[in-house]
Amino acid sequence: MGHRPAWSGQRVQRNALRLTAFMSVRAFIPTKDTFDMSTYVPLSTKFHAAKRWKRPTSYGFAQKDVTAPIASAEFPQAVGAFPIAFVVHEEMVSPVVLLGFEQGSNLFVDNAGHWLGVYTPLVLRAYPFKLARAENNQVVLCIDHDAGLITDTEGEQFFDAEGNPSAAVKSVLDLLNHLQAGQAATAIACATLAKHGLLKPWALPFKSPSGPVKLGGIFQVDEQALNQLADAEFLELRRTGALPMAYCQLLSMMRVSELERLAEARVRTLSQSASPRADLPPISFADDMFTYE
Repeated sequence: MGHRPAWSGQRVQRNALRLTAFMSVRAFIPTKDTFDMSTYVPLSTKFHAAKRWKRPTSYGFAQKDVTAPIASAEFPQAVGAFPIAFVVHEEMVSPVVLLGFEQGSNLFVDNAGHWLGVYTPLVLRAYPFKLARAENNQVVLCIDHDAGLITDTEGEQFFDAEGNPSAAVKSVLDLLNHLQAGQAATAIACATLAKHGLLKPWALPFKSPSGPVKLGGIFQVDEQALNQLADAEFLELRRTGALPMAYCQLLSMMRVSELERLAEARVRTLSQSASPRADLPPISFADDMFTYE
């Protein structure tokens, strides 16, 4: 019996993966600086049946990320933790949280790999896994081959003895499928904001220790244009879920001060004080599960 080339086949769990192909997959794909997709490979029984994977014990993998994509369902948690902005990639508008204002420097990850924020975006919690579109246009579950987390003997199994995904892998797939569904709804809301001209270049400068910094390529909600919407347009924003996103983005701009505080702390502290490194919590929905209506 030959090996199946990639995990996307006939069983129910695999069908659940395939269903997301009909959603807006491009909306899920992070911005260019979030993950290097060249290091991701499809999870398959051919290459991973006898392998295991370890959960990350730090957020060092995100130390160079200055943005992270989020779904609309994450806005209530993200609004109190980061500035939220919008970016445009391949003519598609997507929301991101700002993690820094200097290329290659994530202010929410310290030198020891500790996460310094009060909320962690779901796309980072799912690492080292990710959904991606294969050459045959099918969506498959991938893993970062260069993460150093694939082993021969340690950690969780990828597949059971019958070649089915392990419980740990199924939980990852559940997380990513929910995130995928959320990104599809988010894409609709973002398109509505753009349709009514409610996005403008980010105007507020950042105060870094070395002086003012103005970021390019990010957008914010135009509050004046929002307040001038006709009733029918305002109702469309509410119907598509764009309205709460708009208000959350405006409120989140107050969190610019958090980025500035972290930047000042990094300059003052040349090296982090030694402290026990806590393992990341298991990948699950238990702590802040979200649903879509």
